[in-house]
Amino acid sequence: MTPKEYIIKFKMDAKDQTKFDHREFLSAFAQEFDGLANACTTYKEFQEVVSSMDQKFREIKAIRTKKKNLSDKIWKAFFAIYVVPKRKKMFPEEQAKIEAKRNGTHRN
Repeated sequence: MTPKEYIIKFKMDAKDQTKFDHREFLSAFAQEFDGLANACTTYKEFQEVVSSMDQKFREIKAIRTKKKNLSDKIWKAFFAIYVVPKRKKMFPEEQAKIEAKRNGTHRN
């Protein structure tokens, strides 16, 4: 979906902002991510998919500058709930390196 399609589908342009359902948005966004990520054969490709989803999120957010229905907390939730588990499943060695670096046990 394009950023504008997300905005229309999830009523992000509605005057009544209570109509925006974060869970439904995250679910659809994750479904798109999952389809793209499943086609990755390298970690670099996976990183590019994550980057493209981040860019799409930023575009949606930029269009919605006057509305406060799309915060960085939603991106962080998406990343924690969908990206990290997918990366762990598809690229466990890379995830282990990330976790080791985060925990201060990383060795070059």
